[in-house]
Amino acid sequence: MLQALECLHTSGCIHRDLKAGNILLCPDGSIRLADFGVSARPNKGQQQKKRDTFIGTPYWMAPEVVVCETNKDAPYDQKADIWSVGITLIELADMNPPYHEMSPMRVLLKITRSDPPTVELPHKWSKEFNSFLRKCLTKNPETRSSATELLQHPFVASVSHHKPLRALYQEVKSEVVELVEELPEDADITTQEEHTVRSHTHHYTIHCSIILVT
Repeated sequence: MLQALECLHTSGCIHRDLKAGNILLCPDGSIRLADFGVSARPNKGQQQKKRDTFIGTPYWMAPEVVVCETNKDAPYDQKADIWSVGITLIELADMNPPYHEMSPMRVLLKITRSDPPTVELPHKWSKEFNSFLRKCLTKNPETRSSATELLQHPFVASVSHHKPLRALYQEVKSEVVELVEELPEDADITTQEEHTVRSHTHHYTIHCSIILVT
């Protein structure tokens, strides 16, 4: 994801709607960014410039983007996407973005007036993850890390392969088989056992519960 953003930002583009729903997971474990419907890019022959358009999905908006709703004199640049990276990490960790229980209008006020959000249980995540999150969610865009800088962070630099993501993809796409086996009439105990079966569509084993019914 950061490599994709680095490429976009180097070209002067801003995605402006980065969130989990716009991240695609491929079978080989690689990541693709999607939905460039509200992205900004410089015109041909034009140098990259800051933007003052209030656009995006409220829960993932950077503070400087929210400010543009009422103040066009404080434009934003590619660093707005980095804030959205941090919010997306929280979304992936907690299954929801920060302030998800609030209305969009209240969230906009919360983003600009409150301290940067974090995961619900920071102690359950590594120091590298929490450090990476803080660098993404720095409210001042001038001191917020760029995509290029974040690629050098230990949380990202330590990743050498996509194996966990490939396993996740296979698990989601696997065929789940549930078997029900009836015991003889004289059986008087209902048990549940774990068995390993082989999916008809994949070359790896999956676990399913076989319920033994009396």
